Amino acid sequence: MPTILERGAADVLERAANMLEERELAKGRLIADGNGRAVRFGPDQAAKAAQVCARGAILLAGGRRAWTPETRLADAAVERQVGEQTHAWNDREETTKADVVVALRQAATTLRSDGDAFREALTRADLADAAAGR
Repeated sequence: MPTILERGAADVLERAANMLEERELAKGRLIADGNGRAVRFGPDQAAKAAQVCARGAILLAGGRRAWTPETRLADAAVERQVGEQTHAWNDREETTKADVVVALRQAATTLRSDGDAFREALTRADLADAAAGR
């Protein structure tokens, strides 16, 4: 049974996937305007973000500029899904917007449906970082 933290992280991932479906995929930036220029995080960042990367979508979907336990766990779930750091995978030339949306949704499904197996896959350090918001 998933924990409250895992359910929260899964919700963040679903919101991130929905957000990315409405925007273009950013490469090399968390969020960017329609011309690919970085957008600073602020009160209206979501409205200005024409492009988001996987981690930018996770942060925006978490509703804060800083990492939270839910967004950290969401990012860790994506890393487990794709087998490498989220930002490095996202920025690969061959990674498409569709790939990122699928990975976000699959990570959310894993967190919701198989929390026990997911916890076993995470290292203690990952869980400690998520709980501490690092």
